[in-house]
This record gives sequence, C-alpha cells and structure tokens, in this order.
Amino acid sequence: MAVFADYAFNKSHSAAYALIAMRSAWLKHYYPVEFMAALISSVIGNQTQMAQYLEEAKRLGIEILPPSVNASNLKFSVEGDKIRFGLLAIKGIGAGVIRELIEEREAGPFASFRSFLERVIERGIQKKTVENLIWAGAFDEIHENRAELIGYFEGEIDAITSLRRNNLEGQFSLFDTSFGSDAQVTETIPPRPEFSRNVRLKNEKEVTGLYLSDHPLADFTDLISSRSNFSTADFPEEEEDRILLDKKPVLYIGMISDVDKKITRKNDEMAILKVEDLYGTSEIVVFPNLYRTVRNLLQEDAIVQIKGKLQTQEQDDHAKIIAEDITLLELQKDEDSGILYLRIPSMEEPVADQVMEVLEEYPGPSDVGIYYEKEGQRFIGKNFSVNGKSMQLRAQLAYLLGESNVVWRERK
Repeated sequence: MAVFADYAFNKSHSAAYALIAMRSAWLKHYYPVEFMAALISSVIGNQTQMAQYLEEAKRLGIEILPPSVNASNLKFSVEGDKIRFGLLAIKGIGAGVIRELIEEREAGPFASFRSFLERVIERGIQKKTVENLIWAGAFDEIHENRAELIGYFEGEIDAITSLRRNNLEGQFSLFDTSFGSDAQVTETIPPRPEFSRNVRLKNEKEVTGLYLSDHPLADFTDLISSRSNFSTADFPEEEEDRILLDKKPVLYIGMISDVDKKITRKNDEMAILKVEDLYGTSEIVVFPNLYRTVRNLLQEDAIVQIKGKLQTQEQDDHAKIIAEDITLLELQKDEDSGILYLRIPSMEEPVADQVMEVLEEYPGPSDVGIYYEKEGQRFIGKNFSVNGKSMQLRAQLAYLLGESNVVWRERK
C-alpha cells in the first residue's frame, strides 16, 4: 500500500479527491433530492448500484415515485421533495423512443391506456416497449390492473394499426372521430383478475432489474439485518478492495431466483445459485458434498441463510460465495397475532383456488378461518398460516372476494 500511495495518492491527487468529496457532501446536505436524483441517474444500467442509491434515498426520507408515462422523464427527476423513476432505467426502451413519448405528452397527458396507444403508435413505439412499460408499472396511475392491460394491449395495437391503414386507403370507419381527442376515447378493456404479487414483482424485476412497487424480502428487513453480516451492497467496486475480502467468512441471507444444476468430472451433482437480497444478486457455489444434503431446499423463491466464504480473486463484477451450509430462514414469529376470516362462495368456484394462491404468498404466524357458503363448511387452523397483518394480503383478498368477506381480528 505504501508503494502504491507514492504515485496514486500524491498531494495533487488527494487534493482533487478532497475537493470532489467536499462538494458532493455539500450538495447532498443542502440539495439531497437533486443530488440523489443525479447520482441514481449516473448509474442507470448498474442494478446493484441503483438499488443501493435508491435505498440511501429512502433512508434520507426521500420518496421514490414509480415510473409513469405521464410524469417520468428520460432519467430520474425531481418532483418537489420526491424523486420520479426515469424511463431509461426500464429495459428495452431506448432514449429515442422515450423522447418521442415525452414529445407526444407535451400535447396533453394520456387520459387512458387506449389514448396512449392511439397517440404513440404512429411514432413507431413497438409492442415490446408497451409490454415493458406495463410490467414496470408505468400505467398504474391510469389503469392499475396490469393483468387486464397485458391481456388487452396486443390485440388493441393490431386493431388501431389496421384501422389507420384502412383510413389511409380512404375507407370509412365508425371510429374515425376518436383520434386526436382523449374525451372521445371509450375504454373497452375486458376485466380480468390481477396477477399475484409474485408474478407482478417477478416481471417488474425482469424489466427494470429492481423491485419497485414492493420487494419479496421487504417484510423481513429487520430480521435479515440482525442475522446476516454481508449483502451485495457491501461488495466493493474496485478490484483492489475485492481482493482484501477474499475468503472472508460471511453469513448471507436472500431469496433464490435461479438454480443451475451441474455435473462435475467425477459425475457428482452440484449447483450454482443466483440469490437476491434487497440490493442485488449474488452467485452461490454449492459443491457436491453440501449439495447432497441441501438439494431439496434449493427451490426458486425460497429464502435461505447461507454460511460460506467470499471468493473475490476472479474478475467478477458480482459477489460470489462458496457455500459451507445452507438452511431455510425461519421467518415466522413464535406468537400468533390474530385470525384472518374469509368467506368464499364455494369450493368449486375458480376464486377458491385463486385465494389459496394468494395465501401461499404471505407466510406468517396468523391462523386463517375459511367459510364456504354453498357447502356450509368452516375450516380454521395453522394449515393456512399467513401474515394476517399485511395490508397487501388483505387488499388482494378483498379484490377477489369483496371487502365484506375479508375480516381481520386481533387476538385478545
């Protein structure tokens, strides 16, 4: 280090860094929203750093507004004391397309989803762009149900394109008067049940590289921070710093997003996992001896606690851990918190299966009481244990069953 400092940290070099540090600290203190918006915009494309800076903004009390076709700009921007998510951070959407969208928006906000399609299709915006905007939540403020938009947009784009082609050929259409005026647009989106929380988040992550509206681990942040000593936010950017961490023992907690099974030269099974935490993704190497004992635990979406050692000698841009032990993280508390009562029309109704799918997404300590009206049967017990205090869980159930059929009662 002393030899390195002789040329890398001479006085002029140190003075320049000190000046940059001072100015950055001043901006962060006096203009935190503007500073963080610019900082996050500077790392678009690097999901780990974006997640880290977004988390820092939240720590500073700055609200991150979701992407919006009516409000978002090219990069992250300032809205009062909040930061608006930039459209350039959505995968598959180039700067040129975004500028076309913003230019069209200057004529007035998009009043509806169909209005958006009618106004932007002639500007060359493709189906994949629209799909990625839906999954990112950019239309949530004008149409919250993403399942309805996904089932609707392709056919509607084809219909509008065909209609415009016919109009250019001089053919009359009953819909001619609808173009150019939001007030004359009629929504005809067929109703569909909303996607489950897991489906929404998985696709949201796919197109942005981040969980925006929620995070599968959000309910367990305190528990994870108290039990682990490493996250992807701790992985250094500089190679020199990474080498210092090589073979460091770590306790890491995250959710398995991918299991890649391998066969060694000795014909033994092993696996390489992708595990996500609140900030990014790590690679976990599970050699044959350990794999034989934990293979049944290695399922996608499982939340696991990994004991192992960092491997940082290779030129990787992400954390790699050689696993020594893997266990499922016990997320439930010992004590009950209440009972969630549900009234379902019938066991044979499709909604009954949809309710069960939703319940499985929110594990927790609370019992669930279910009453099937048609059959007149009641069930209650820990076979349906959930996080009953979750407002998101109750909101999804109320959407499926109606608010009057979802009741939460605290235990006395």
